[in-house]
Amino acid sequence: MMTPTTDEEVKGLIPERQRTNRQAAARGLSVVRGVGDRRADGLGLLVARLDDLNEIFRVQGEIIAAGRAAVAPLAAFLNRPPSVFPQPRIAAAECLAVLGGQAALEALLTAVACDHTAIGDPSSALAEEAVRNAAARGLVRFSDPRVVPALLAALSCHRLIGAGEALAKRGVPAAIPHLIDCLEDDAKRNPAMEALRLFGDAASAALVEGLAAPPAADAEPPGSVIRRSCAAELLGEFGTASAAVSLRRAAAEPRSRISIAATIALAEMGAGDVDARPLVAALSDADVATQAQAEWLLRRLGHEAVVVIRCAVIDGAVAIPWGDSQPVSAAVRRRLELAPSLR
Repeated sequence: MMTPTTDEEVKGLIPERQRTNRQAAARGLSVVRGVGDRRADGLGLLVARLDDLNEIFRVQGEIIAAGRAAVAPLAAFLNRPPSVFPQPRIAAAECLAVLGGQAALEALLTAVACDHTAIGDPSSALAEEAVRNAAARGLVRFSDPRVVPALLAALSCHRLIGAGEALAKRGVPAAIPHLIDCLEDDAKRNPAMEALRLFGDAASAALVEGLAAPPAADAEPPGSVIRRSCAAELLGEFGTASAAVSLRRAAAEPRSRISIAATIALAEMGAGDVDARPLVAALSDADVATQAQAEWLLRRLGHEAVVVIRCAVIDGAVAIPWGDSQPVSAAVRRRLELAPSLR
């Protein structure tokens, strides 16, 4: 039997959970310290206890303490039929990733290869996607040559964001275009942004391509607008000088969201001759974070923004690049008046 794992491995199993969850898993691990080989039926019963959501972290600790003898029942548990409750099978995938070994690898690959999009019930499909994401994230621990192709297939065919996260951690550049596509999905946008940040400047060329306007700009769907504004945001974070031309082109587009995002990116990069008008318009944006970022960048632009700000305060409007003058609300005018460094 494999030597019982340590509390540090419990931390590896639950890296982002609360401390109380880690403590529960550690208590479960301590229960089986010094225990000899378990019978197969006993291990099956132990794994089945993952269905009890109140005990799930404690049971995870007991399972990893049991060692690789638990892999077979875990594999069977992981690859059972879909249900609307993904947590038990997600826990099984996490245990398999920690325990490792060939059998664990095969079980995780099988889970990742399943097609959750073919499930008719939307609730079961979402739950199955969560299980596949957990299995994909677990595969990052394995060096088998089949892992990267399996993850790329899941990401490209089904936009499995867990596969994209795992590929980003392994630095596989082929994942970048697919992660950019995931920016259009509300549920996958934030993890896709984080994964692209792991690539840093290596993702810039693909992001510049993703920022480009589609041929039929007037018929651009909302998802495309969001993807392009996110691409502009990332290019600004990376400070890619070669992206300045594309960002200036985007800043002049007749779409406020893209124009604001591109202008903010140019200001963050320290590019010269930044048009402050979209930043003033952004002070009225529905997103409070965008408002705060725009105000901070106006402060940083200093005298370059003074003329635009004075016109906004005095005239009550700002001439925006993407259309007619946009009224400046009384709240925004007051905000500008109260900020000495913005006048």
